[in-house]
Amino acid sequence: MKIILGRSLAAAAGAALYLLASVLPASAAQSTASSPTVKSFGVNTKSLPSTGGKVQLSAVVKGASTCAFTSSPALKGLPAKIACSGGSAKRTVAVPANKTAGQQAYKFVLTVSGGGRKVATKPLTVVVREAPPAVTKLAVSPADLPSGGGAVVLSAGVSRSAKCTISASPAVPGLPVTKACAAGAVAVGLKVPVTLPALGGTASQNYRLTLTVSGPGGTSSASTAGNVWSAMKFSAPLSVDAPAGWVGTVSCVSATFCMGFDLATGSAERWNGTGWSAPVRLETGPYLNNGYNIHASCVSTTFCLAVDTSGNSFTYNGTSWSRAAGIGLNAVAVSCASQAFCVAVDATRAATFNGSGWSAPATVAATDVLKAVSCTSDSFCMAVSAAGMAYAYGASGWDAGTQYDVPFYAVQVSCASAELCAAVDRSGHALLYNGSWSAPATLSANPMNDVSCARGTSFCMALSGGSYYTTDGATWSGARALDQPKTSVLSCASATSCMVTDGTTIFVLSGTSWTHSAAPGGGSKHGFTYAVSCPTRSFCMAVDWSGAYLTYNGDKWSTPQAISPLASEVDSVSCTSATFCMAVDASNSKGLGGHIFIFNGTAWKFLVQDGLPLSSISCTDPNFCEMLTYGTTSQSVYTATWNGVSVGNGALDAWLGFGPAPGEGQVSCATRTFCVAVDDLGNAFTFNGSTWSSATALDPGWAVTMTGVSCPSTRFCVAIDAQGHQYTFNGSTWTAPATIDSVGVPQTVSCTVARFCLMGDLSGNVASFNGATWSGTSNVDPVTTPGTGITGVSCADAANCVAVDWEGNALTGTG
Repeated sequence: MKIILGRSLAAAAGAALYLLASVLPASAAQSTASSPTVKSFGVNTKSLPSTGGKVQLSAVVKGASTCAFTSSPALKGLPAKIACSGGSAKRTVAVPANKTAGQQAYKFVLTVSGGGRKVATKPLTVVVREAPPAVTKLAVSPADLPSGGGAVVLSAGVSRSAKCTISASPAVPGLPVTKACAAGAVAVGLKVPVTLPALGGTASQNYRLTLTVSGPGGTSSASTAGNVWSAMKFSAPLSVDAPAGWVGTVSCVSATFCMGFDLATGSAERWNGTGWSAPVRLETGPYLNNGYNIHASCVSTTFCLAVDTSGNSFTYNGTSWSRAAGIGLNAVAVSCASQAFCVAVDATRAATFNGSGWSAPATVAATDVLKAVSCTSDSFCMAVSAAGMAYAYGASGWDAGTQYDVPFYAVQVSCASAELCAAVDRSGHALLYNGSWSAPATLSANPMNDVSCARGTSFCMALSGGSYYTTDGATWSGARALDQPKTSVLSCASATSCMVTDGTTIFVLSGTSWTHSAAPGGGSKHGFTYAVSCPTRSFCMAVDWSGAYLTYNGDKWSTPQAISPLASEVDSVSCTSATFCMAVDASNSKGLGGHIFIFNGTAWKFLVQDGLPLSSISCTDPNFCEMLTYGTTSQSVYTATWNGVSVGNGALDAWLGFGPAPGEGQVSCATRTFCVAVDDLGNAFTFNGSTWSSATALDPGWAVTMTGVSCPSTRFCVAIDAQGHQYTFNGSTWTAPATIDSVGVPQTVSCTVARFCLMGDLSGNVASFNGATWSGTSNVDPVTTPGTGITGVSCADAANCVAVDWEGNALTGTG
């Protein structure tokens, strides 16, 4: 065999080197003089990089009419037949990249034809070298550790590799380390444990972890970050959901002075004829059944009295509100004739206020239920009851009562003087008192909402179904439309000055015309943030007990917006991403149970109403959420499950009771087959995907209320109780109680896979767990009223937490 260098071919290729294939032996060529001859056949390279490239095939021939180039394996553009009667032929073909772990060889053959004969060369081989190793999906988990450091796992997919080296910058004990990681073209998973050291000081430490992979095709590297964060620091509380939005009581003394009371917040707001003052919080205790039950009466611009159903009273002196003495009864109504004479009533009794204190309650109707009271002087009041009785107060006290209406329908009574009172009931009737009661006059087919008589006049106004009616003390007008058919309340200072509110809209009568505007706070009910869920650093969802929600993007909070007209006391929310959250409330609307709502990234929709109020929810993905409910009579805790389509086949699960009363609880799920629930009696339960375990008493021997639980994995859970204890679960057993909070009442806890936890209590304190020990409490939210501190906390990782409190403040914690 002889290889020759063709001069003309070399010149044509610009002095490039060509490898030439063998042709037929000389003896054979001489014996077949008429056969075509290949004088040279070559390629411009014998080796290509892994990315492939172009190969030029060239030939010098004699006595040939056509030249055919072929390849094995096949390439695009080959085989190709070219006319070569002029003595030469060329063809350029593209060779693709090599993605395999070994070299890829291509064999090229030239076949010439002429004079009825064909001659083929031996193959020329071009090699595409091996692709370099590849590293995919490099990650470290957990990526963020608390100050104590700890174990992380570096994971990646490697291919076309032989060995792998893991290094760190700055240096980490035990690194760099090299280990075998043989893999072909198909990626193989690699997991390497690494221990990041605890912080030696107060500054956080960021590590660059690098994976270098070597193989036949060379080396490749990729890096990721692992962080050990310093002790968490919190921002100052930021008001993001200040309670507002539901003016449900008003009392007016003139066109330029009304006092409105926001029942969603327990706040007083003053109307000056054109606008409202800033709200002044009167109530700071527990949120009561969809709002505070406040009643108020103003007699001048310098005196108002407000009472509630918890026995509290508050007075206004023209500039500020102050708490007055306790009433001694849970007031359902109040009326003041002057600063020195007011009467408050509960179901059966009345107490009088003399300007500085309250009298002992006196029985008005021992077997009745009082609904309303109105006083025009210290010698005349009128109270009405559920039994259809009217009780008059005079110089000798309360009388024995008069049957003025049918039982069970009384709504309100208002008196302009001792000679004129008006009462309305739920059957659409209005009744007038002029020394004696008139027969009922039917004003509306709907229940009456309220009635108000202007002091010292013969004018009264009544409301029903969005319309109003007036009287001159003798007859009633027909209906005049004012509002949508909503329940409303009103107060009239005169025949030409009244205020009506449906909670979100204020209507003001001035002369003969009405104007309307949004209630203070924009007319949108919100406030009392109760839970927050942060699946990532850049997305948190907070919900409140007024049925509103707000989101956090890692920098700013949105304004509160209503989840749904059905939402009220939203107890819990769980988000798996910025496009999936589920929230539950404890409303027990109309006795039908709580509501379940789902968020798709832009808006909420009502999903279903459950059979019982709902207290807690935990989701692992958009197709699995576990919820806890509690019975309104048996007080047992039950479960409900979302499967991505429905909630427990449209009802609750198998009514699995979580122990004796009281039966409220909290739940946390790490996977679809692992959840932990805790209840008010200190019990813990585990879920395996189909059934719940029996109860485990976390602190045997005494009753303890569990207030929170968080399970970032199947082998790590932390539960807290109202006594300041924490309990840790390793997947099979619970630890004994350990005290972590001796100054407040723990309310909420959030743990991450880094074995980092943050606890918040109702006094505004937090405590953190670094994987080994708890930090002790520090106050980050200095609330002025005990019990209004941190209600919810959620940590995306060991360096990013968000907390919310009862007053609508948000705090961000960073490592």
